[in-house]
Amino acid sequence: MLPSIIRSLILLAFAVLLSAATYQGRLLPESFVEYHASDGLSRWSGRAPIGSLQFSFDDDKLSGSSLVVVVEPERFDSGNFILDAQARSSVFNTARYPTITFTATRISADPDNLPSGATRQLVISGTLAMHGVERSLEVPVTVSRAGDTFVASGEFSVLLSDFGMTRPGFLMLVVADLVEVNFTIRGELTPLAP
Repeated sequence: MLPSIIRSLILLAFAVLLSAATYQGRLLPESFVEYHASDGLSRWSGRAPIGSLQFSFDDDKLSGSSLVVVVEPERFDSGNFILDAQARSSVFNTARYPTITFTATRISADPDNLPSGATRQLVISGTLAMHGVERSLEVPVTVSRAGDTFVASGEFSVLLSDFGMTRPGFLMLVVADLVEVNFTIRGELTPLAP
């Protein structure tokens, strides 16, 4: 009797180990980040594709995930060439700081899994490196998974002054220090070999 119980427990443990899978992701081209700025009289937005994404996660333990997102500020497009040129040179200084990088340091989710068909609310804590300055950031993110695809979206705000960035202006109007950011990341999941 005891050997059959032990055998059953071993088989159960093996089945649990096999049920969890670790994945890495491939970024899909429709992924983007968007900023929203205002000068008090007008409001505008600029959009850029996500430059690169590196992540891996265990679908039974999201908190063990790793994530790095890179955006090239040179690629922000508001539809206004003059505004974009000014943002690239005087705000982002893309010649000196060609990338903006977010690196996750902690991911919180409850429940802590992401099976196919599920949607989860996460809080991703990490470091935002922009304009030569690094700042801690917490971002609420909604992640949905359907089979081997996922969509993650969220929003947060930054102060340009926190990153030593110039607030551009024209005549008496100056861009507000607070800039809102939202993003949508779409990707495909590839299982990692055990």
